[in-house]
Amino acid sequence: MKIILFDPETSGHHIKYASYLIRYLIEQGDIITFITWKPCKSLNLLQNLPITIKYIVGSSEENFGGNTIKRKWQLVKGFKYCFNLANVQHVNVVHCLYIDYSEIPLYFCIKKFKHRSWKLFATIFSPYFIHEPKEKIGIMRYLYHKLKGRIVVQLLKRGEIRGLFTHSERIQDKLFNLCSHDLFCDNIFVIPDPIEPLPKISQEVVRDYLELPQKKPIILFFGGLNHRKGFDVLLKAIPLIDKEVYILIAGKLDDSIEEETIQKYRQSLRKPECLIFHLRYIKDGDIAKYFLASDAVILPYRRGFKGTSGVLNYASVTGKPVIVSDTGEISHIVRENNLGILIEPESSEAIAQGVKRLLSHSKKWREQVKLQAIQYAKSNDWRKMASKV
Repeated sequence: MKIILFDPETSGHHIKYASYLIRYLIEQGDIITFITWKPCKSLNLLQNLPITIKYIVGSSEENFGGNTIKRKWQLVKGFKYCFNLANVQHVNVVHCLYIDYSEIPLYFCIKKFKHRSWKLFATIFSPYFIHEPKEKIGIMRYLYHKLKGRIVVQLLKRGEIRGLFTHSERIQDKLFNLCSHDLFCDNIFVIPDPIEPLPKISQEVVRDYLELPQKKPIILFFGGLNHRKGFDVLLKAIPLIDKEVYILIAGKLDDSIEEETIQKYRQSLRKPECLIFHLRYIKDGDIAKYFLASDAVILPYRRGFKGTSGVLNYASVTGKPVIVSDTGEISHIVRENNLGILIEPESSEAIAQGVKRLLSHSKKWREQVKLQAIQYAKSNDWRKMASKV
């Protein structure tokens, strides 16, 4: 088959996710075109694969993302480019690898491509537009999300999305309820949240490579340093932790956060050396090293975070216990698989207590969590995800 895979974003887990599907489909003999926003260094992960990479804009133009209006305009541009190319190349399938927050642009763009031979598939990671009864949300945001939910239903009902993939049965059930369990619900599929085995390197070696202290407990916060992932809540928790522990924060700062501000905050701490910043883009070859170097991983995500997590996957494949906000799909995964400790979301005090609880647990508890985590990772091997898709 001739297949187009489309994702305008390549940051974080996006490009790794795309690489899993691409590698598997190539093995099946499919011809793959990957479309993204613009050239970037994260695409090095695909450089040795026999595929065609297309860019929506040139390398000198603006990055993908920004405010809501700008992002919607960019997505319209991206979908049009993708669908036009699909028509020109007579492809069999177009797969949008990440349609979260893209529903409205997709709805309007697909309507203009009624005469098409290709089938559209999509993956949704988080049902952020479906709210729990007690969830606090403003009326305008509620109505906006209600509209997005109806759009997803219409895209499925009309057959404009021939298959919608998601990463848990709970998310599938929420989508079923949204669709009132109509017949087209058969086109909503659960697939594993992909995990890839990592190289086995001793903690001593990777700590030396990353210039981290040896024989000290280190808890890792990894990924985009932004409001949604509770980075600011974690910082406020650090003075409340009275145990000896190093907090390692690794990832690229969000544009709304100034490095100078958080460096000043670090210097104001009683023990500033216990807060370690690696504020930069982490190369793909170094990601595993951060998890192998750590003793535990923390995900202090806010209540609005409803999907799965690539960070949780990395923690599980390296057998590390986690401290996770009791919200969304990540809390269900941790609870059902005994992967670590759940804490109240958006609470610095809860984070501090969670760290204390983790450090007080026995070696036996840690070994049990390690076994559970590795078993969870095996059940979500990337090849299982790719073969199901």
